[in-house]
Amino acid sequence: KKFSSKEFLKTSDLHTSTGKVLAFVKANKNIVILVCLILVGLGVGIPGYRLYHTKRVEAFNQQLFVAAKGLKKADNYMQVIKDFSDLQAHQYARLKLVNHYIDNQDNESALKQIDEGLLQTKADIFSTVLVLKKINILKKDKDFAQASSFAKTSGIKIIGDFKANYKLIVGDLLLLAGKKEDARAVYDWVSQIPRDDKQTQNLEYKGVVYDPQAVNQAKDKLLLIDLGVL
Repeated sequence: KKFSSKEFLKTSDLHTSTGKVLAFVKANKNIVILVCLILVGLGVGIPGYRLYHTKRVEAFNQQLFVAAKGLKKADNYMQVIKDFSDLQAHQYARLKLVNHYIDNQDNESALKQIDEGLLQTKADIFSTVLVLKKINILKKDKDFAQASSFAKTSGIKIIGDFKANYKLIVGDLLLLAGKKEDARAVYDWVSQIPRDDKQTQNLEYKGVVYDPQAVNQAKDKLLLIDLGVL
């Protein structure tokens, strides 16, 4: 089978890797928000948050449900974000708002919400999906230069479990943007991810979960670059 470098990248690992997190959230959205709400309710793992009464959590769920059923979804979701901005789970309402804008071909508003969301969160499942959403919008617009630049600087918003696959996405975007040597450096970084991040002295790999499939894909990409296929 012949490889056409840019077509290969547009249809292979970039789509597959991005889809992993998006598919997980879509298939497990209730679990994602439930875990977040439980953490908020218990005051665990979210620095600066105090305990919240059960009624407040119920109010969030109820208002989000009403927002999804209402006619003015954008206004409704924005109200949920505003009313529950102190809960980490408000980012779930933001994701719903972003999806609403995308479905209605309003990418400008979607990008604005994504940028605002990324300013308000550290690396978690919500920030990871927001980053991937923005990359997908820019990629569909064929703005590979901006997509690769954004992706390259947004790794701090990606959860450790997905960081190896995310780096593959960054490499693919750099190739699409015509930055082959930068892409090679990213693939080389992925190919050397240690099996145990606690055993390495390289701080760049701290918190990065070893993914043998991602490591092997990176090695394959390096070979394809050397062969002139990519």
